[in-house]
Amino acid sequence: MRFIQYLIEINFLIDKCLISHAHFLHSYSKFKTKKKANELLVEKL
Repeated sequence: MRFIQYLIEINFLIDKCLISHAHFLHSYSKFKTKKKANELLVEKL
């Protein structure tokens, strides 16, 4: 029974890590595209 509890906790932690990791990647890609857009704007000016 303890083993099942252990597995559930591990799965929960993995889910939390994956969610925060995905959020980080999403924010990072948004930041990169924003930066690229700014660079293009600067080049045009």
